Amino acid sequence: MPSPQRTRNPRSAFTLIELLVVIAIIAILAAVLFPVFARAREKARATSCVSNLKQLGLAIDQYSQDWDETLPWSIFNADYSKPASDPANRPDHPDKIRAKLHPMVKSSGVFRCPSDYMPGPLGPKDAEEGEPMFDLVGNSYWYPAFSGPGIPHRSGVELAAFSSPAETGVLSDSAPWHQMQKGKDEGNYGDNTALNTLFLDSHVKTIRLRDWQAAMNRAPE
Repeated sequence: MPSPQRTRNPRSAFTLIELLVVIAIIAILAAVLFPVFARAREKARATSCVSNLKQLGLAIDQYSQDWDETLPWSIFNADYSKPASDPANRPDHPDKIRAKLHPMVKSSGVFRCPSDYMPGPLGPKDAEEGEPMFDLVGNSYWYPAFSGPGIPHRSGVELAAFSSPAETGVLSDSAPWHQMQKGKDEGNYGDNTALNTLFLDSHVKTIRLRDWQAAMNRAPE
């Protein structure tokens, strides 16, 4: 007895409507998941940055112990009035905070924040926006080595001169590169942007720009 023939499925391919539905679903998933992945990536970068600052905090502690409880003396990280090629902007300048701490950390990578980029005219005058500060001057982090507008210096000051070390910032990101978990984002310097900051008692915290200004405004007595 001959076996019955199998009925052939007349639908051998996707229709145009079905393809469009699949593409739409993929687009929706991408729109939902990409921001999640971006936040997770930034969180990992911020965590690495905090680790860097903790290591640099230990180096500052070691330096201070070797120099009679005195913070490192340093010139500023970058001279904005000069090009990146100027000796004052060289990463290996002997009077920069990187040179002072490098013997203790023995790694150049610890001076680089993974989120480092320049949101504006924050480096040498020939630098382009978006160019990493580390690539220009060899350090992503800012050490208040001079008295600027409302920012008292830390360079060469005795630790005993600060009455509130847990509230006194000593080293931080050079710009608000990180995002807070909550809050309104208003651009590079908005309420949702933040800086990882090392305090004088060696703890590190991610703080908003306005809180960073308060921490760095604490003057030695």
